[in-house]
Amino acid sequence: CRSAVRGETSPVYEGSQPLWNVVDVAAGWSHALCVADGKLYSWGSANRGALGHRHSSGHPYPVSEGSVADVVVAACAAGDGFSFALDSQGALHSSGEWRSGALGRARGVGFNRVYVTD
Repeated sequence: CRSAVRGETSPVYEGSQPLWNVVDVAAGWSHALCVADGKLYSWGSANRGALGHRHSSGHPYPVSEGSVADVVVAACAAGDGFSFALDSQGALHSSGEWRSGALGRARGVGFNRVYVTD
């Protein structure tokens, strides 16, 4: 991440450990995501399952866990109560509020792969 004030590079922190090599960042309404070293990290409010792991409480710092923890993630996106992760094979995974099928998959907790059908 770059500081808008000084233009300096600074790490994102996982607890007390800095995350370097951040290649993507996304912000939802009350949560955030980043991709570092092929892993998806999420933090903030766990409301509606947007963080993608099975904890009902939020996290004040980035954590990498849940169903995409063993997947190499290339990019992420976030919105109001939902998150997406694009893996290195081109598969899309979604988590969060399942409103009218907007996540592209069946209901469930945590990240689930989105399958495209003809």
